[in-house]
Amino acid sequence: MATTAPDVTCLASATAAKRNSHVDAEPKCCRAKVSTPAGDRQSFHVGGKLCDMSEQEFSDRVRQLRNLVVMAFADGSLGEREVDFVAQRCHELGLGEAELSQAIRYGLGDDAALELPTEGPQREALLVDLIKMMAADGVLDENEKRLFALAAAKMEVGAERLNQLLDETLGSMD
Repeated sequence: MATTAPDVTCLASATAAKRNSHVDAEPKCCRAKVSTPAGDRQSFHVGGKLCDMSEQEFSDRVRQLRNLVVMAFADGSLGEREVDFVAQRCHELGLGEAELSQAIRYGLGDDAALELPTEGPQREALLVDLIKMMAADGVLDENEKRLFALAAAKMEVGAERLNQLLDETLGSMD
């Protein structure tokens, strides 16, 4: 299959840039869809770099970041170490400033809620990130623990596996 010319769809709205002078005229995140023999891939320009991932991978990473922000706000405050952890994970996920800003706006919204993945490996990755987020400020708040327990129950993670994840994750943070 031949590679087609990129169909570029910018995620930042040019209209918003015209209406709001404080919004950069140049988008912080754009994507180009390219058909390859392996299937459609997206090349996302995030934070000044090109990231090659499927649209589903990008969506999963954005969801993971939003979930971290929701957990960070669960105790009613956002401490410096929590901010540092969210920023670090944003970078590790290959996401940029625009996605971080959107995740924070989502976390501050009235409808903020965890969006639970359906796949096993993604579920465990989320739980590990949530454990790290809860521990980031050194205090395991009751609201954080309840939110974590609810997420684990909804994802049907058994008590034995949950304790294993807690031990492994908290042990690796020492």
